[in-house]
Amino acid sequence: MSDYDFRPAGSLKLKRTTADGGVVKKKRKKSKHKEDSAEPERERKRVKESPTNDEADEADTTHTPPPPGSDRNSPAASSSSSKRKKTDAEKRFEEVQKKRLQQRVAKMAHKTHKDRVNEFNSHLESLSEHHDIPKASVLFSHAARRWNGSSSEPPRPQRNVVGVFSPTSAAVFVAVGAGLFFYFRHEKEKLIEQREKERSAQSYGRPNVGGPFSLTKCASSNPKPEDVFTDKDLLGKWSLVYFGFTNCPDICPAELDKVTVIVNDLKKSFPDLPVQPIFISVDPARDTPDQMHLYLQDFHPDYIGLVGDYQQTKSVCKAYRVYFSTPPNADPKGDYLVDHSIFVYLMDPQGKFLEAFGQSTDSKTATEKIKELVTAWKPAA
Repeated sequence: MSDYDFRPAGSLKLKRTTADGGVVKKKRKKSKHKEDSAEPERERKRVKESPTNDEADEADTTHTPPPPGSDRNSPAASSSSSKRKKTDAEKRFEEVQKKRLQQRVAKMAHKTHKDRVNEFNSHLESLSEHHDIPKASVLFSHAARRWNGSSSEPPRPQRNVVGVFSPTSAAVFVAVGAGLFFYFRHEKEKLIEQREKERSAQSYGRPNVGGPFSLTKCASSNPKPEDVFTDKDLLGKWSLVYFGFTNCPDICPAELDKVTVIVNDLKKSFPDLPVQPIFISVDPARDTPDQMHLYLQDFHPDYIGLVGDYQQTKSVCKAYRVYFSTPPNADPKGDYLVDHSIFVYLMDPQGKFLEAFGQSTDSKTATEKIKELVTAWKPAA
């Protein structure tokens, strides 16, 4: 019987002793390297004792059943069964399975993307009969299409779809477009014509041109005190009033000639029409009555020349909106030009302004316009 030596806490160490107080020594375990060196020796002995392949085949064919007390799942039993030779029935079964697998693989290879999608959808429909799967086939078909994208076939064109622009529809489109074009063009022309009629019939306000004045009439070389011409002398006659000066080199003679042609044409068209051409000087320092009388003899005999002092000339020019550049203290013997407005004013028998013709208007255009105004003119109430 052995006793145990108890020591204080913290340094508890058990020792096995004999009855006489001696300590029993433990047997030392063999080192690992010695066991590793012994392992190859045991393997060589096991190989020598194992049967050859022929002997193993004979053992497989004879196959004695295991003893009653032995375990089929033991390592020895499993090693012996794995080395057993396959029978003809097992070989035929494996060949049949192999052929079926090859046929299935070949069948799957020949299936198109559409067949696989249809098969997948039919499978989903069968599942939806037992489970609530709302429209899941569409999502799964898209997933299958992405999965089999490399083998997907291009969409075939639909032959039964008719294009939008058939010959009949194209003809109808062209006919409707042409009809709309002519209709809108006709309506546009009617609108333009109506606007022109309204514009011609519309009465605009007259500009404030003209007014009272008093000038000397140059009917002869020696005018008398009673030879005074005022705005009252315009009443009862159609007057063509022009502003200029006798020393003008080219513009004033051309405008006076144009007025002469207009007066002659009006007298031919309207023999009883009272027309008087009037020439008002804007150079009071040099245009004396004698100078005006001699100057107008080269133009129409009905011309009436009017002159005045600087203030009278300035007043009449302001009334008719005429610009002139003659200075108040101009030298009568000086050689200078006068800048002034170039217009021929048409005044009606009531002394009211009707129209103004500029330098760019020729005599023919001015005559036609005056004829229209004379024909359409009515005395103001």
